[in-house]
Amino acid sequence: MAEIKGIIYFILGIVVAGLSIFINTKTDSSIFLLFVYVGIFMVVIGAVKMLLRYINEEKKAKLHRGQEVQQQAQQAQTAWQAAERYATTFCNKCRAVVYKTANFCHHCGERMLK
Repeated sequence: MAEIKGIIYFILGIVVAGLSIFINTKTDSSIFLLFVYVGIFMVVIGAVKMLLRYINEEKKAKLHRGQEVQQQAQQAQTAWQAAERYATTFCNKCRAVVYKTANFCHHCGERMLK
């Protein structure tokens, strides 16, 4: 079953309270005073539901922003690791360009110092 939105409660409450006040002024019947209170109660329920929905959406948005920041940090870390993997240095013996992660020079076979 679908949930009734807060704005529906709000509008319906205003209509019920307004019509009850209008009819109550014409007939002077106390039963319509009960409908005035019911209408006011529905307006309050609608306002509370709308407020709670707004707060819930703000929490979801904040959580989403936090996940985006975490994802960006993870991407930056991955990029840094990739850049570190392809960083180069020079062989002490033959001065050839060698990756920093290499254990031996690919040109002369000299063991690389870490």
